[in-house]
Order: sequence, then C-alpha cells, then structure tokens
Amino acid sequence: MLRREWTAPAAKRFEHAQDHYHALNPVAAAAMARQVLQATRRLGEQPGLGRPGRVAGTREWRVARTPYLLVYRVRDDALQVLHVEVDARDWMPRTEPWIEPLEPWLAALASALLHVLMVFALLHASTPTMSTPQGAVAGGRMKVDFLGETSEPEQPAPPSPPPPSATSPVRSTVVKDAKDPLPPDVAATPRRVPAPRPVVQRPSQSPSPTPAPVQRRPETWTGRPPGMLDEDVAEDDGLADSAAFEPGYRNDRRSAEPSLDVGGYQVYYDLRSETQLRAWKEQGMKEIAILLPGTQNRMVCPLEIALRRGSGKCRLLPPDSPELQSIGDAREVINMMEVYRRGEPVWRGPGPYR
Repeated sequence: MLRREWTAPAAKRFEHAQDHYHALNPVAAAAMARQVLQATRRLGEQPGLGRPGRVAGTREWRVARTPYLLVYRVRDDALQVLHVEVDARDWMPRTEPWIEPLEPWLAALASALLHVLMVFALLHASTPTMSTPQGAVAGGRMKVDFLGETSEPEQPAPPSPPPPSATSPVRSTVVKDAKDPLPPDVAATPRRVPAPRPVVQRPSQSPSPTPAPVQRRPETWTGRPPGMLDEDVAEDDGLADSAAFEPGYRNDRRSAEPSLDVGGYQVYYDLRSETQLRAWKEQGMKEIAILLPGTQNRMVCPLEIALRRGSGKCRLLPPDSPELQSIGDAREVINMMEVYRRGEPVWRGPGPYR
C-alpha cells in the first residue's frame, strides 16, 4: 500500500470547498469528507484505477457522490494528490425544513378551498327582492310637506258688521212763544218734525266671542332666517363684505417685506450696507433720498426705518430743495426690489434705480 501525500494547493483547495459545503449542509459535508478519505485509501492500494490525466504522468479519479475530481501521480512509494477539482454545478442539497417543499401545494389547496366556499355561499344565498322605484323621474317636481305646517284649507274671514248710523246731537222742541220768531215766510212754511224713535233697550253686553284663528299662509322655505333679504351666495372678486374695506395697492405676495410709501408710490427694498447707514446716523443724518421712476421728486424717508428694515411713510421733495444737502443718497445703502404706483408695477430690481 502506497503512502498518501497531499500537496499544499490541493489541501488548500479541498479545505476551502469543505468550508463552503459545511455552511450549506454540515451532514452532507461530513459524508463527502469520508468519501474522499475512502477514495484515497483505495487509490493507495490500487493506484491504476484512475484514468489517464490531461497532464502527462498524472491520473484522475472522480469520487463517488461528491463534486470532487482528484488529480494524482505515483512517485517512488507515495501517492501524491496534486490537485482537487470541484464541479461547478450547484448540486449541494441545502438544509431546509420539511415544510418548505410542501408550501406551494398547501397554498394552492387553501386557495382552491376558499374559492369553493365562496361559490357555495353565493349559490345558497337568498335572492334580494327589488322594489319598484318610488321617486319621480329625473327633473320632475316633488311635493314636500314641511314640519309645523297645517293642512287645513283656508277659511274666509267673517264679514265685519256695518257701522251704526250717525245721530244728530241737537234736539228740536216746539214752543208757543219764541224769543226770536222767524220771518213770516219762513214761519208759514210748516217744518217737519221727525217722529221720535222708539227707545230700544239693548241687552247687557255679552263677552265678545273668541275670534277665529287667523290662517297663516304656508311660507316657502328658502334656507335663510325669516326677514333676511335675498343676496348672492358668492362674493364678487376683490370686494369686501364690510364697510371697513379700504381699496389699497399693497401686493399680498410681498406683504411681509419692508416697504416705503409716499404719494401712491410703494417701494419694496432690502438693506445693502448697514455699516454705511450707522455711520450716517453717527454723523447726525436722519433721512435718505430715493429716486422714483416717472417723477423728478425725491422720496425722502427716515434713516431709522431703513436701519431696522421696517416699513413706514415718507415725504416728497423737489430735486432743487436745499434740504437734500443734509440727506443721504439711498442708492448707496439699500437695494430697491420693486416699485409700485397705485398698485401697478413700474420698476423691478434688484438694485438702485438710477
């Protein structure tokens, strides 16, 4: 029996392959190691079992039930394993739970049972009875009874009694000798004296009967409180619903930015040089002048407003005003972003208007 020897490359290749298969299936990896050990023993006893190798002087032997191909040679009294080839096909069985191969079949069986149960439920379910539609056709009229309205027909109001005839408060009495007799022509004319009316005694006044309840007309429901006038539901664009509305020219998009106003002009600005502004303030300067598009006048604003990046009112000065000698030029300290005149944009920056 020949002595068995492993070269360093062959041993390293075999060890690396065994580590890989041991991570997949430790039991199968141990069985393959035993097969390789038995194969080397058999080759040590019968070295001529292997087939001739692809390199002269070598022979090859494939180990049964393993991916290994042993390349060896016989030298003196030793069997040298030169190289171990591993089959590239991934035939190694994994250690999987016994339930995993059955999972597809179990899923198909459960799905089939669920569908059969659904069909069975549909076949034995009671058929719903459909009633005829009770509503009117689309666009037709519909009668609506409002809560609190009476359904009694309107009754005519009782006629009012005729007013009593007016009687004269003056009574005439016949006398024989009158203090102021009438003239003969008037006295000759007999005067008709109305016969006294018989006095009719009226029975004691009985309490007046309770008046019949006044029939109230059914009101048409409009969705508004009683007495409220009709008005449009939607407001006109740009109009306010209160008397406190003032037609301004502020731009909502820049309502949060600092601005300066005067004479219909509105200037949105950004501070350019705070250091220069503070230097002017230390020198005693209190205002800055801004050039405006469309006018020769200067827009004079307080220096303090620009220093704190605020908004405020300004004043206009003519270009030849002597006050401009002590007023700073705003083009050196602020950047004008946009200029509006009565709500319409007239200039856009950024930068100083020149």
